Amino acid sequence: MVFFAGLGLPGFSGFISEAMCFIGVFPIYKGIVIASTIGILLNAAYFLWAFQRIFFGKLNEKYTDLPEINNRELFTVVPLLIITLFFGIYPAPYLDIISSTMDVIINHVVTMATISGM
Repeated sequence: MVFFAGLGLPGFSGFISEAMCFIGVFPIYKGIVIASTIGILLNAAYFLWAFQRIFFGKLNEKYTDLPEINNRELFTVVPLLIITLFFGIYPAPYLDIISSTMDVIINHVVTMATISGM
């Protein structure tokens, strides 16, 4: 699941953050968004290549004695996965927390751009 969250697939928190960045920047910097999209496609190709090699490649003999995931590790990983999925499907609680700070930052950037004549 971490591979797919890092890949930015819909339903994971990475997708929402990438989509919001691209939607916000596209009207002003179309070229940068297009270049970034190409970067995301290269990232996806690399992640899928790595996923294939890790999970479907030949098993390294020095790792044959490693145990499977235990309950303690599941206890730490599962809540992180749930949070990642929750914010990917319903990001509003997090966006509500950061919205007032982002409004201040955006107003500051707009003011500075106006003063500098951009």
